[in-house]
Amino acid sequence: MMWITESTQAGARQQQACLLIGLSTRTLQRWQKAIEQVDGRTRRTAPPPHKLSPCERAKLLEITSSAKFAHLPPSQIVPMLADEGLYFASESTFYRVLRDGQATEASTSRTPGKTTF
Repeated sequence: MMWITESTQAGARQQQACLLIGLSTRTLQRWQKAIEQVDGRTRRTAPPPHKLSPCERAKLLEITSSAKFAHLPPSQIVPMLADEGLYFASESTFYRVLRDGQATEASTSRTPGKTTF
């Protein structure tokens, strides 16, 4: 780009200068635009509207630590709740809340060697 800029300032045509070095004029225009252009994308500053509130997270932890579900992983808890007509969050959300360190893994709460039916 520097050579083309120097040659056009000296009086050469931009298209001829580009042809001489084997560069498309359109490519040169894209490069020049990229230098001048500022990234116009915006970063999300607000949390997603469907993010769980602290109260909802506490409810999920309460469900996973209850006697009925303490020995089950979220992959079994969510369908059981759905059979009862209740939906609190997706399976992946249950796992995410548990993984965030706010509770121990539900599957580790069972004593090894005990079988309950």
